[in-house]
Amino acid sequence: MNLAELHLFGRALSAAAVHAMQPTGSVPLSPTELVVLRCLHDEDGLAVGELARRCGFAQSRISTVVAELRERGLLEVVPDPRDRRRNLVSTTARLRELATSVPAVDATPLLHELLGAAGPRAGELVAALGEAAAALAAHTGEPQP
Repeated sequence: MNLAELHLFGRALSAAAVHAMQPTGSVPLSPTELVVLRCLHDEDGLAVGELARRCGFAQSRISTVVAELRERGLLEVVPDPRDRRRNLVSTTARLRELATSVPAVDATPLLHELLGAAGPRAGELVAALGEAAAALAAHTGEPQP
């Protein structure tokens, strides 16, 4: 696999996961909103630029999503005490309360569906992707869900 193929593979997995995310609960959320909230769940109080980097979306998109979630009372934005030019994005108590009632969705069925053409090896590939995700998280220092 060359770097271009790796990039396209990552984008395909990301697109499939985002498409599979359905709004749940009493507060409907778009797939992009779910990704932003997941990143803030891993580490609350991030600057918009850092949040964009971790989520893999353009900073302008993240700014729009943060503003929408702030209006809905799910996020708060406060000046960074170390650098007043930046704002830090944090979850609200309301969001944390809502999050406790929403179970995490297992990606295994989606991966089996995507890799079904591999036949009997699909299970091995799903397991290998899980191991690869853990190794990548350990290498980059990013938290793994």
